[in-house]
Amino acid sequence: MLRRYFISLLIVTVIMSAIASMFSFVTRSQVRGGTTVEEMWTNDFTLRGIGRQYYRVDSDIIEDLEKGVSFASSGAIRMLSTKVEVSSKQVTWTSNKTKYTAPGGTLVSHVRWEALADAADGAAGTIHVEFPKIRGVPGYDVEFHSGSYQKEGDEWIFREVTVHQGAISLALGRLVFGLCLGLPVAFLVHSGWWLFCLRREKRSLLAALAPTGSETLPRTFHPDPVAEWNVWCIMMLIFGGIGTLISGIGISGGFVSSVIAWVILIIVGFGVLIGLLVAWLVRRSVVLLRIDADSLSVAQGRGEPKWITASWGDLKGAVCKSRTYKGNRTEWVEVIFPDGKKRKFYENYLPEYSVVRAVVLALYERHHRHPAAPDAGS
Repeated sequence: MLRRYFISLLIVTVIMSAIASMFSFVTRSQVRGGTTVEEMWTNDFTLRGIGRQYYRVDSDIIEDLEKGVSFASSGAIRMLSTKVEVSSKQVTWTSNKTKYTAPGGTLVSHVRWEALADAADGAAGTIHVEFPKIRGVPGYDVEFHSGSYQKEGDEWIFREVTVHQGAISLALGRLVFGLCLGLPVAFLVHSGWWLFCLRREKRSLLAALAPTGSETLPRTFHPDPVAEWNVWCIMMLIFGGIGTLISGIGISGGFVSSVIAWVILIIVGFGVLIGLLVAWLVRRSVVLLRIDADSLSVAQGRGEPKWITASWGDLKGAVCKSRTYKGNRTEWVEVIFPDGKKRKFYENYLPEYSVVRAVVLALYERHHRHPAAPDAGS
C-alpha cells in the first residue's frame, strides 16, 4: 500500500505542478535572459498621515502622483517604460477581522521591463514602486489594499523575477515554482481520492480477517486495518486545503512572492510532520483482542503481537465511557488489568466495537457478580 500511495502522489504532484507552472504570473516570474515583458497592475491604495488621518485623493494629488509615481528595478532586470493612471475612490479593507473604509484611490500601472541578456543563470531581480512628494502634504505612508504586491521593509515590491539562460533551466525553474503552488493542491486532491480508496481496501482486508464462527468463543477481534492511513490522509487533507487556499489567493492576485512560496512549503511540511506523528500514535495505540470464556488477552500496536493476558476474575474493572467534543461523540471500553494499567478499546479503531463492548461487559459482569446473601432463617 505504501508503494502505491507514493507512486500515485508523485503522479498527482507532477501534474498539478506542471499545470501551475503554466500560469502567466509564473511565466513572468521565471524568464529567459533578453525577454521583454509588458504588464498592467491595478491596486487600491490609501495615503495615511499622522494619527491614521487619510488624505483624500483630489485632482492636485492625482496630478502629482501621475507625474511622480515610478517603478524602479534592481538586480537582473531593467525597467524600460512606466505609465500610471490614478483615480479617486473610497477604499475598503479588512485587518484583524475589522473592516475599514477610508478615502484613497486606484493606481493602474502600465510597465515594460526587460530581463538582462547577460545576467547570470538563476540571477534574481525585483521591481518596486516609488511615490513622490505631494504638494500640500507634509508626509504620508502609502498603504496598498488590493492587487499583487509584497512589502519588504519600506519597499512595495510588485514583481520578483528569476532569469534563466537556457531552455532546460527555464523549464526547471518554472516547474519548481509551480511545485510551490501545486504541492498543496496535490495533497488535497490525492488525500480525498485516497480516503475513498481506503474504504474499499478496508472492506477487502476485513473480509480476509472475518472469523468462520462469529458467535463462538474463543474469538479474535482485529483493529481497523487502515486506521493510521485514515488519520494521515485527513491531516494532509486539512493542511493541503490551507496551502491551497493561500495558493489560490496568490493566483487570483497574479503574484506569488518568494515569501509566500516558502510559507506554502512550510505549511505543507508542518502538515507532513503532524500527520506522521498522529499516524504513529494511532498505529501504536490500536489493539488486537483475543477473548475466551475465562480470560482476556490484549496486544497493542501493529506488528508481532505481544499479548497481555488476564483472567476475567482478576480484572479490576470494565466500563463503557464516552466523550463529546464539538458535537462529535467518541465511545470506548476501558478495562483495568490486575497491574492497575488501563486498556482502552475505541469504537473508531475497532470495526466490531459493538460486539466487543457487549462481550467484554457481559463476561466481566458474570465473573464479578456478587453471590446472593443467605436467607436469615437458614
